[in-house]
Amino acid sequence: MPKSLGGSDESENLALACHRCNERHYNFTKGIDPETQQEVSLFNPRQQHWSEH
Repeated sequence: MPKSLGGSDESENLALACHRCNERHYNFTKGIDPETQQEVSLFNPRQQHWSEH
């Protein structure tokens, strides 16, 4: 969870990323499904399993 959306800077909330990737992902946690046009959560590997996503 990004700090800008209420996340903490505790180690279990941090993820390693290169500078370019870190800049490009901003604080996005949701996106628009192109088929349904509904807002959906982006994949979170700490909370979801890819096979269920």
